[in-house]
Amino acid sequence: SNSFCTLLKNKAYPAMSEENKSVELTDGIYTCYSVDQGDRMTLVKVENGEPKFKSVMLSFIHCPKVGRRQPDGTMGEDDPCAYDAMDFVRAKVIGRQVRFVDHFPVEPLKRMSGSMHLSDGTDVAIALLKAGYATIPVRCPPKMDKELHADYLAAQTIAKGNKEGVHAPDAEDRVRLLLPHPPEDHEGFADALHHRSMKVRVDRVASGTGLLLHVANPDDELEFQAIQACLTGAQANTTTDRFGAPDPFGQAAKQHTERLLLHRMVTVRFEGLDGNGNFLVTVTSPNGTFQEELIKRGLARVNHATVDRTDAADALKAAEKQAKVDGKGIWGGKGDDDEGAATAGGSSGVVVVSSGPANPTTAEGVAAQKEQAAKPAVEYKGLAAFEGTVVQIINGDTMVVRNSATKEYTKVSLAGVRANKVSVREGEIRGGQRPPESRVSHEEYTWEAREFLRTTCIGQSVKVRVEYARVMDGDAKEVRAMATVIDMATGVNIGAALLKRGLAKFFLGRNDVSSCADELRQAEESARMEKLCIHNDRAQAPSTKITELNRIGEKQGKHYLAFLQRGMVGKKPPTWTAVVETVMSGSSFRVYVPREHCQFTLKLAGIVTPSNAGDSNDPFADESRDFAVTALQQREVQIMVETVDRAGGFIGYLMHHNKNFACTILGEGLATCSGAERTLFPHELLHAEKTAKEAKKNIWSDAGAVPAMAVKRAAQQAARAVVKQTYVKAENAEWQEVNVTNVEDAATVHVNFVTEEVDAARDAMAPLIEQIGADASVKKHQPKKNEIVVVYFKEDKTWYRGKVVDVYPLDKRADVNFMDFGNTVEASFKEIRQIPDGEDFDALRTTEPLAVPMKLAYVLNRSDTNEFLDDAVAAAWNFIGDVTEVFAARLEYTSDGGSSKYFTIATEPEGQTLQQALLKEGLALVNRNVAPADPKAVTQHLGYQEVARKSHIGMWVHGDFEQDDE
Repeated sequence: SNSFCTLLKNKAYPAMSEENKSVELTDGIYTCYSVDQGDRMTLVKVENGEPKFKSVMLSFIHCPKVGRRQPDGTMGEDDPCAYDAMDFVRAKVIGRQVRFVDHFPVEPLKRMSGSMHLSDGTDVAIALLKAGYATIPVRCPPKMDKELHADYLAAQTIAKGNKEGVHAPDAEDRVRLLLPHPPEDHEGFADALHHRSMKVRVDRVASGTGLLLHVANPDDELEFQAIQACLTGAQANTTTDRFGAPDPFGQAAKQHTERLLLHRMVTVRFEGLDGNGNFLVTVTSPNGTFQEELIKRGLARVNHATVDRTDAADALKAAEKQAKVDGKGIWGGKGDDDEGAATAGGSSGVVVVSSGPANPTTAEGVAAQKEQAAKPAVEYKGLAAFEGTVVQIINGDTMVVRNSATKEYTKVSLAGVRANKVSVREGEIRGGQRPPESRVSHEEYTWEAREFLRTTCIGQSVKVRVEYARVMDGDAKEVRAMATVIDMATGVNIGAALLKRGLAKFFLGRNDVSSCADELRQAEESARMEKLCIHNDRAQAPSTKITELNRIGEKQGKHYLAFLQRGMVGKKPPTWTAVVETVMSGSSFRVYVPREHCQFTLKLAGIVTPSNAGDSNDPFADESRDFAVTALQQREVQIMVETVDRAGGFIGYLMHHNKNFACTILGEGLATCSGAERTLFPHELLHAEKTAKEAKKNIWSDAGAVPAMAVKRAAQQAARAVVKQTYVKAENAEWQEVNVTNVEDAATVHVNFVTEEVDAARDAMAPLIEQIGADASVKKHQPKKNEIVVVYFKEDKTWYRGKVVDVYPLDKRADVNFMDFGNTVEASFKEIRQIPDGEDFDALRTTEPLAVPMKLAYVLNRSDTNEFLDDAVAAAWNFIGDVTEVFAARLEYTSDGGSSKYFTIATEPEGQTLQQALLKEGLALVNRNVAPADPKAVTQHLGYQEVARKSHIGMWVHGDFEQDDE
């Protein structure tokens, strides 16, 4: 049919013909999914029905870069012609098939560097060079073929002769101005666009129906207004559910929208604003609307809150009706309000319990049991009955119970009971992650059912009797126990109590059997007769709206901090009643403040608990979290919020039963003090820790250990002093060409000087290294410390010269430093080869390392800012690009009697410097001690640092440093 999807495929994303299907799956043939910079793209290939994505960059050339998104959400300034370069490439490759040949990986950028050709044979790099949107060093980079370098130089010469792109006289003026969302006059801007149709670019896809659009200024081709938009009348699932589990339909909708719209110019009709200030738009074509295409495929449902705002309302409703009939997408195999049990083994999704279901009480039940027994089924392998404690309520009919005997956690749903789960998350999803701020509306008694279970069941001892099981939707294909849950203290059937209050419906599938079916049916009938809650058609169902804060950043965090500290007396914050929604660790929680309908992360001030997150493997980490789960999860507590961290998480105090929980967990030996002296309760915290130490509880026992994070913080505290040195300004130093080959930290890099001597040394060693690497008869070699060897680098499958740093004979591996690049890797003995004896190979042993360590002038790399080390290294590599880029370096000053030298590294002589980039992003500090030697330069660099300090980014996120700290 001439659907919207077909039209777009023919125009911008060619569908595979029968003839080229086999070609599509061969190595090197991809479709360009997105253009991230002029020389950086994301490619996609479909293998076995699944999209496989690949981040790539073009080798050897350098394109001007568009501005990076800053921590406060704003965009940095573009390089001149950066947007033109990206627009040029998008027009050529987006949605088209290309051939990409791998050259070498660029690990810091997580991209593969290589060459890209269009279907007509055009080299994309040469096209960029000819158009003047890329440059190539005059000297041939080390890994580049000389004939190819000559071709690239010829293309660059053409652009220079024609004065195009970055070589044009007005190139410096070709800088895009991108105005952030929302527009300055938000409503006025919306009124001006209302009912207008125009071409806009889709810059980012947040979800299947959430877009970030760039609207061009008709009077200035380089000025754009960014706006957040939602497709009118359509609502796709988010890519993850509220508990962080992947939502396959949300992911499919997002990928479908990205595949057809991302980075393309599309026609949209503006239809006003929604309740959250997002622009409502309809993406149109001569054959219909994109919303209709999504809904028809079952990738979205009708959004009744906005559907009447579009002229296509009838078409959207008809498309949804047809999708339900056809069982497409989200409607596959279920009715309008089915929770989504999946079919397993050809059955209806009901799965036999390993010990057999409970005895049926009706003739229909007996027949259903016989029918089920005759069908293949997935076996539920958990316990058929057990006793435990309710520790978490997932939703209105599902909970987590901790087995009293085994201490294991089991997720169970109430057999024969179905509560509504109508929760709508507003706001876009970025990169598969939840947005920093999102508002969730719980409708149709969804919240009330969950709250009933929370207030009546949390912490209660229960008996669980599994009646049947069900395979749930999702990639994990979870086999969920469907059980009757009895409160041991009162004997009340929890499911029946929920039905009796009208907060759920009685439901048994065709093959479901429940021993309490009659009791459940009578409880529902009682609520129906009294017209309670969901059975009251005349009363309007309540709606509970909650604002969820998730990594909102320090700037926005301070905004909410002021709100949470209203009524603060002296240094003591006000007390809020809250509910601990989730225990993430013994000292970190997601809390919900009912009075303000707000949910956020709270970390306990002054303590550190054991952790298993990341590389940590602290003893008693599980015990610490379990202790907090038992004591706090989904319980009412009192909290005080003292400050906010750089990610926007709040730090403060939590009281349970009028006792500081930090003291409680310290007293159990499941936490240690860290910065307790700066809290409101220093004596109580230190006393609790001392008591646990004396009793040798848990982490203080022989089997325990202080958490790694606490050890790290103590080491940083002890290493705060910075040794002052005497610096001497270098006079008449000249600029030298270098390749940056390794970034050690915020103040140290490794470089290769671009000289004929270095090129000659590299050319002399290359065939010797290749000869050793190619000799398959060489036996495995156990190297010795400080031995010079040839080592295999797995990332680019190439042999290089290296020096052994450490040897681990039992593990048959060694740490090897690549002498000519500066980085150190771990290599197995089979990846290390000995350099043969004899004069022929002396060059490998006697040539000095080509990688020279270079200290950056005017900046400090301090031990107490190591938490920003990875960010600094990543920012440096983003500035550098790759090891083939040629930079200018100049000696600025020396210390230690001339033995320590400090350099400036710039894109070109007197150009932008690496130090400037790091300081502006708050990832380095100015070394004020250099001021006596070079006051002018120090003042200039303090200006760069001031940009980060005022923006509170990087290491300035917590506020200003004292002068003594530097």
